[in-house]
Amino acid sequence: MKIFLSALILIFSLQSLSSADDIRDFQIEGMSIGDNALEFFSKEEIKKNVQNYHKKKDLVPVWIRSSKFISYDGIQFYYKKLENKYIIVGIEGIIPYLKSMGAKIEDCYKKVDEIDNDISNSFTNTKRIDEGIINHPKDKTGKTKVRQILYIFSNDDIAYVKCFDWSEEMGFGDHLRVGFKTDELNLWYDTAN
Repeated sequence: MKIFLSALILIFSLQSLSSADDIRDFQIEGMSIGDNALEFFSKEEIKKNVQNYHKKKDLVPVWIRSSKFISYDGIQFYYKKLENKYIIVGIEGIIPYLKSMGAKIEDCYKKVDEIDNDISNSFTNTKRIDEGIINHPKDKTGKTKVRQILYIFSNDDIAYVKCFDWSEEMGFGDHLRVGFKTDELNLWYDTAN
């Protein structure tokens, strides 16, 4: 039920947005690209939830779950530490679709299409790329699938909606992600591992 309500809240919140040309105009749980993460979390909470996914450490991923979130079960954001600020350069809202809880991956795929229909109206000046269902590059067995739609802005920032269908061997839970990444973060990914 929480998955349905979260997705419904997400869709209604996106419908209220007018068209925009900048990912900084959009929020996930009240946070936007360019915000200082310290406006939302303490330094201790951020440090406690830092993930060590990458070799490079100049941009830092943080994964936080909270019952305070309205539309998502958790968020992941990347920040760039500048002086005493933690500037958000990427943010994702995450909703689980766990088989152990009775969720079906087909429902997640349908939700991607529903959200795409709603957010396409907000991203009128972007290049939309529907990649369909593809193999996840980290799973060399080819069993993990991702349904994804990307929206590329004129400055190469990216917004996206994705559904992850993880193989059992990978050990992650299936989930929906809606996110925004700056071009800076996209370029950083290429050299981060």
